Amino acid sequence: MRPTNTFFLFGLLLSASASGADTKTTPRFDLRIKPLSMDEPRFAISGSISYCADDRKVSFFVPRRSTFSFTRNGVPLDVSPNDGIDWPCDKRHADAGAVRFQGMSPEGIRKCGASHNEVFCLNNSVPNPEVMADWSLYRIRFDLPGGYGALVPDSSVELNTGIQFQIAKFRPAQNRKTKRFAFEYRFPSDFHPTEAYLVFLEETMEGYSDLLGDLPFKKIKVGAIRRDEKRGEISGSPSGNLLLFSRTAFHDKPNLEGLRSVGIDGDVSDALRKMVIAHELSHFWFSRTFMGKDGWMVEGIPNYLGLVAVRKGSPKDYAELRKLYEYADARGPQGAIPNHPFGDGPLYVRAYYQGAFALVKLGEELGHENIIGLISAVYQKNADPEFADFDREFRKTFPSRTELWERAWRIGEQ
Repeated sequence: MRPTNTFFLFGLLLSASASGADTKTTPRFDLRIKPLSMDEPRFAISGSISYCADDRKVSFFVPRRSTFSFTRNGVPLDVSPNDGIDWPCDKRHADAGAVRFQGMSPEGIRKCGASHNEVFCLNNSVPNPEVMADWSLYRIRFDLPGGYGALVPDSSVELNTGIQFQIAKFRPAQNRKTKRFAFEYRFPSDFHPTEAYLVFLEETMEGYSDLLGDLPFKKIKVGAIRRDEKRGEISGSPSGNLLLFSRTAFHDKPNLEGLRSVGIDGDVSDALRKMVIAHELSHFWFSRTFMGKDGWMVEGIPNYLGLVAVRKGSPKDYAELRKLYEYADARGPQGAIPNHPFGDGPLYVRAYYQGAFALVKLGEELGHENIIGLISAVYQKNADPEFADFDREFRKTFPSRTELWERAWRIGEQ
């Protein structure tokens, strides 16, 4: 698992090539997970890890306060050395050197939750032992009480942010198809989404494929979880070919009080839902197929695409939500926006909002379709670009508008 932050949580005001891993040398997990109850996210987890590491040291991440123990070929194994452990293996028989483990996950796992007899863990939650690698494959099985099921990414899809799942009593899956994709919606028995948001999701996926290219998978799995219900936030979490959205993204009423200080007084629930849905869908490309040296390349571009998706359906709602981006930009760190990594605090605002707002201003002058086309052109040449790649592409495409470009990105400012 590679540590990364790819999820979008609407809460400012108080998700290398995806097929780049060699599956013969990619860590392969076989996990069995048993929830200790349906009232708290704590699990008994056992399984194995198979890996051919090309004579490299392999580092483990073991959750703090967990009770996991490890063996290889029946012999106890210490996986704690900071420089990793040797992992000898025969590539013709990769399972021969498998590491086996069992134990209990810790209490209070980050990004896991439980309520109303539903349990979830999101990307980067790490309830299980992990090995540090760019990509991993996971076969996940569950021991569950009668009537319960689990929603997980497909085991054939490589993940770069660890496992993700939902446990609940589900209605039968709803399967739909578009030109490129097969969609599987699995919702809890007491939840019924608004149809319009499923249609929007499917149309957005097709539009992104036209602009950004094909994905290494054609099946998209979608669920709805009880995330941040008390706060009424709209959010989503991608992992592999699975997206788990908050219930507010598809139907339940969100809390809009935090927007009042920005000057957004109307009901923008529909626009916010679409912005978050479009943002999270774009992570099937950005932070998976497309990376980037700057934080805004992984999170600002999805935030920009989310706002542009709102504009297509309602210019009025676009103008309202634009206020949020302008507000965050004005109150965030000043100075040049480019060449900053993703992080917390000021770096978070740079990545999510200031980079996105720079793209918004450029799109309003030059056409959003042209800016999205420029973004796509950069990534087709380099899947892990730096700002200089965007700068070069813009100056080549719009040689007479370099002043606009530098102003939008505050180039030269201290």
